[in-house]
Amino acid sequence: MKKLRPFIGPGVVLLLAAAATVALQRLPFPWPGWRLASCYPGCFCEAFHSGGVVQPQSSYSNLFYILAGLLILGAGGLAGREPRSNLMARRRGYVAGFGWAVVAIGATSMFFHVSLTRVGRWLDYMGMYAFSAYALLYGLARLRRWNGAAFITLYGLLLAALGVLWFVAPGYRRPLLGALILGIVAVEAAAHRLRRPMRIRTRYLTAALGCFLAAYAVNMLDESGVICRPDGMLQWHAVWHFLTAASTMLLFFYYRSEDEGKVVKGCN
Repeated sequence: MKKLRPFIGPGVVLLLAAAATVALQRLPFPWPGWRLASCYPGCFCEAFHSGGVVQPQSSYSNLFYILAGLLILGAGGLAGREPRSNLMARRRGYVAGFGWAVVAIGATSMFFHVSLTRVGRWLDYMGMYAFSAYALLYGLARLRRWNGAAFITLYGLLLAALGVLWFVAPGYRRPLLGALILGIVAVEAAAHRLRRPMRIRTRYLTAALGCFLAAYAVNMLDESGVICRPDGMLQWHAVWHFLTAASTMLLFFYYRSEDEGKVVKGCN
């Protein structure tokens, strides 16, 4: 029972999030006074439905992110089987930040698919930016031995810059997200090169990349119309949500599996 206790709170939050999403069905569409997203009426493949939840599968599938993030937050309250010196094991704040960043992906994406508003579109991108930037900076923090204040400052500045660029350089919205993801991979490649031998379970990183690449392929085929079925029982954008949510959890397992060995006193 003690092992389950850290997950009780996250479980309750997940149920409340699911109930809130269902309740949104009562809202009218479009929302009065809200500007619709520029992609409307061609926002993703799924056909529009009446009521507040216009794209149900694309909306409800974001619960996978919220579940993944809440499980990560719950796992942060569990003691490891053996002492490890990785940054997440030493500083629970990093676990909390990682978990909430995953929750943010689901919450912001759900808001967008429910509302199809311009504000929702911006929040949708900011949720993805928030997680990708966090993972990138966490990887750099492991290499550069940043303290918590430096990490928070750089994270805030990077998010602010990305939020502004979304408006002033709309053509770079996706390339910026791609650059963040490539940066995560590049940092890990550098870490394995600079810190040999690196005691970490690389199979988690391989699986995370595999899930993401599969999700990317599915999303591109769906957006191009190759596998798009607007009224289909399965919407491929929902599959994108599931696979990328799985990728975030696998990346967390990867980071938590690291054993840095002896830590220099005073670092982190």
